[in-house]
Amino acid sequence: MLEEYADFLEQGRYFANALEQFELILKTLVDEKTLGWEHGDIERWLSTAGNKLLRRFLQGHFDQRTETESVHESVEGSDGIVRTHRRQQVRRKLTTQFGDIEHHRIGYSQAGAMSLFPMDLSLNLGATKYSDGLCHRVAEEASKASFDECVKAIDSTTGGHVPKRQCEELVSYMAQDFEGYYDTTVVDEQSRTDLLIITTDSKGIVMRPGDLRPATRKAAQAQAEKPSKARLGPGEKKNRNRARLKFLVEKFGIEEFRRLVLQERKALPHDTKWTDWITSIDEPTEFPLPMPASSEPVSPGSGFD
Repeated sequence: MLEEYADFLEQGRYFANALEQFELILKTLVDEKTLGWEHGDIERWLSTAGNKLLRRFLQGHFDQRTETESVHESVEGSDGIVRTHRRQQVRRKLTTQFGDIEHHRIGYSQAGAMSLFPMDLSLNLGATKYSDGLCHRVAEEASKASFDECVKAIDSTTGGHVPKRQCEELVSYMAQDFEGYYDTTVVDEQSRTDLLIITTDSKGIVMRPGDLRPATRKAAQAQAEKPSKARLGPGEKKNRNRARLKFLVEKFGIEEFRRLVLQERKALPHDTKWTDWITSIDEPTEFPLPMPASSEPVSPGSGFD
């Protein structure tokens, strides 16, 4: 039992900062002043303090792996070059969901060759300084809204920070495997029983200026303020509502669409304008066709003898 406790203390030294933050959280939660806080204040404070706690735990884990890293005489890369020059404690910054941490590892290099870091391979660290968890959050938020909103969401819900340009680069970097995924994915054509039909129409869609990039927003405002000689702008239709009816008919079917229209008509107050136009239509005037000529032979007139 004493040996296990001694091992725990030995390994726990890597997490001394994390335990210090944990004690701070406990002291704050049981403090008399905190007992007067509203639940929203406690929630916000605990979210920030919790991220700091998790960041220190993660940093402690990386520190432990640094001290226990295996040392090699040389490392051979996939290019066939053997790296014999060894450097200790090569620093690398890593931005995670909980905040920034420092990662120290052994680097192996050789003249004319790129340095290799075996620990980076064991940790499966990417080429960027952002962790996998933070990259996944960026991809999720970028799929919901603009990159500006993505930056705000990351800042407000995580302990990390990713600027807008880096968000754009990360999304492009993470999307590079799409083609490879579909090239290697085998689809059983015989298992398909229904047709998948996609109907799209981008004409007449009004963009929200708030979601545009600054340069695009500025150009759109200039275009809107510019007087137009034409009655309709580019891409506009005379009757957008009528243009969109086809999608409703396609979605519900003509019978269900007609039933919904009649149901809505019953809920509306009667308006005489709905049928007044019928009485203003002129009745068609029809005339009989002229009688056909007689089929009996007609004697030629004078001069045709």
